[in-house]
Amino acid sequence: MEDEGFLYFRVDAGAEIRVGETLAALTERENQPIDWPKTSPDDDRIEAGDGQRRWTKKAELLALRGNIDIEAVTRGKGDGPVTESEIRALMDTRARSTADARDVVDDIYPTGRQQRILVAGAGDGASLVLDIIARTPHQRGVAMLDDDPRWHGRARMGVSVVGRLADLERLWKDGSFDAVVCSVSTIIPFRVKVREMCGTLGIPMASVIDPTVSVCTNVQIGAGNVILGFARLGPTSVIGRNNFIGAYTNIEHHAMVGDDNTFGPGVMLSGFASIGHRIRFGTGIFIEPKVQIGDDAIVASGAILTMNVPPGSLVRTRSTISIQPRS
Repeated sequence: MEDEGFLYFRVDAGAEIRVGETLAALTERENQPIDWPKTSPDDDRIEAGDGQRRWTKKAELLALRGNIDIEAVTRGKGDGPVTESEIRALMDTRARSTADARDVVDDIYPTGRQQRILVAGAGDGASLVLDIIARTPHQRGVAMLDDDPRWHGRARMGVSVVGRLADLERLWKDGSFDAVVCSVSTIIPFRVKVREMCGTLGIPMASVIDPTVSVCTNVQIGAGNVILGFARLGPTSVIGRNNFIGAYTNIEHHAMVGDDNTFGPGVMLSGFASIGHRIRFGTGIFIEPKVQIGDDAIVASGAILTMNVPPGSLVRTRSTISIQPRS
């Protein structure tokens, strides 16, 4: 579009202006008065849902460009909206810290990051845990610890063994992971040790739950549990902390499970059954309704429990199998 007239600029050369701001005007006569549009310092602000001005439009656009959570910035601010200069200062600070970051994505952009899991125990159970993590979108394995020197310098599914359990505190202070899970199912004292170390150091424990697990309504699940494929947690059941629950295990309605227990595949808890702490279950076990099993018991594979089991008991099955050669 072409037009004739006298051009008058409203701003000086090199000045910064807002998008949509009037830059110049064209008049028919020389020195004709110009009715410039009125501007206000509030023009680049947006209104929050409660009617309070929380940030400027420039700040919002810059935050989007810099992958900054502007909502988090407002929570740490007093009166007044967040401005462009404040967002730019945050970006400058982040740019300076990038040089010191080990991971220039995880360390610099923590918002929405996958939970980084450190696995305690690098034996065969770690394969089960890492397999679940690999199929769980919100988690990923980043390292393993094991006191057995045979595993040092080796890896499972691309996750390396980086030291012993004694290195847990150092790695936590370095920011190398977000939570711990114990992959050892057969050595209950080791599971207890890992949980107690995490509690002392203030380290969160992660629950690693296979996507095929059926979790019914009103189920309570504590921290640090490993629950393998096709297990079922019935309505209003309660699962404590740091349990290793094998595939196809059923924990029926209103059943209660304590801490640090291990379940082989196919353990069937009926309704209102009560399981204590540090109990080791074999494979293919049936537990009748309302049966109570005391702390530190061991229940052998194939058992059918119809009565309560006192603490520290060993439950064996009577049946024996004899294999004879065919004639």
